[in-house]
Amino acid sequence: MIVLSEASVQSHWVEREVYAAREREDRENREKRPVLFPIRIDDTVMSTTQDWAAEIRRARQIGDFRGWEDRSAYQRAFDRLIRDLTAEQCGSEQAAFRRPGVSMDAETAGQSSSPLKSRSYRSEKAAARLACRPDRARVYKFVLANGYRNFHGFRQLEAKWPWIEGALQEFVRAGQNDELQELCDALGTFLDFSGRWEVWLGLEKEALRRAIEKGDIENAGWRERRIGWIHFLMGNAVEVLGCAERSEEHWRGAKAQPLVLSSARQLRGLGFELQKKYDRAIIENEEALKARGSNPLSEVVVESLNDLGDVERASSERASAEKHYRDGLEIAKKIGDREGIAILTGKLARLAIDHEEWPAAERLARRALRLTEPLARQEMIGVHCRYLAQALACQSRRTEGRPYAVRAVGIFSRLGQKHKLAEAMAVLKEYDPGGLP
Repeated sequence: MIVLSEASVQSHWVEREVYAAREREDRENREKRPVLFPIRIDDTVMSTTQDWAAEIRRARQIGDFRGWEDRSAYQRAFDRLIRDLTAEQCGSEQAAFRRPGVSMDAETAGQSSSPLKSRSYRSEKAAARLACRPDRARVYKFVLANGYRNFHGFRQLEAKWPWIEGALQEFVRAGQNDELQELCDALGTFLDFSGRWEVWLGLEKEALRRAIEKGDIENAGWRERRIGWIHFLMGNAVEVLGCAERSEEHWRGAKAQPLVLSSARQLRGLGFELQKKYDRAIIENEEALKARGSNPLSEVVVESLNDLGDVERASSERASAEKHYRDGLEIAKKIGDREGIAILTGKLARLAIDHEEWPAAERLARRALRLTEPLARQEMIGVHCRYLAQALACQSRRTEGRPYAVRAVGIFSRLGQKHKLAEAMAVLKEYDPGGLP
């Protein structure tokens, strides 16, 4: 077990011990049960840029002992830790201290996908229950192994999706809160990127209902946050703003930290953006960015800079938008935020289109699309295909650009994003004045 703090994260001895534990796992542990159990007493490990700490964030779930000074909070965290350690000794693969990847990017907190989130541990009771239901147990294990932000694992989830989808109602009927919250966390980014938003929305609503029933108000806040994001993707401004209010209410009830509360402000900013209330959206995004400033090199800061740039561009403040996009891109590169790099490269391509700088738009759109393809995020692939098609059309390279326009139309038709579909069809008409192919 390793305790992560501001002091220990800077220790070369701790770094050596982490690498030694990893080597031992690889060398001796055929069943891949973890030897290393990290816990944290502050937020340093979530923001440091050291490679070994970043690997722990990606690969492990980190025990949250930040409230150790409070006796009751310490006891709850300690009890969860003992249950998980006992589960490991009994052979449970479900209790491994794996941290879900970032989306929030928030983070980070997350997002989400989100490291901001103080995640509940899933006790050995969940593993015992699953052992009695082999199909559900296999689905659960498979999703946790390939989900969160494990982009390489998304191909496995896609290939096995009918099998996974067939088991979702079993998880809902079982009514186990920890299990259902973990499943939502593990599947969220995959369902987002693959465009299965209706399935995702239904699953998140079930998890929200269960969290409220069990008094799990922190997870209820995260479920509202996810639901609000789905409504943003669907263009439902009123629902986004309602989710922002409810998520903040849940988190305040849980006495969440300002970093967590910033996610509600961020969501509120997205709602105002949909309503074209740009002044209010800018205020919310600036406040969210300020709350996240304590972790300047983090995915949540990248996300806030992106959101702020979006609103500024929409309100014709393109110089400010470009500055925030470039600031976010620089941070994303420093911390290895693949999704942030792809998104912000695409945003710079969009600015080049605004300025009718077609060769630059083409170069940036090609780079953004190349970065996005491995992530399999359908919406973003469609956007970058549209940018590239538009840049090529304006350089009279229609044969080369037409397949990208067709692909963008196909993606947005499937996703049901009417506004983006209209934009893609407008680009396609530059190739085919008669309409769709």
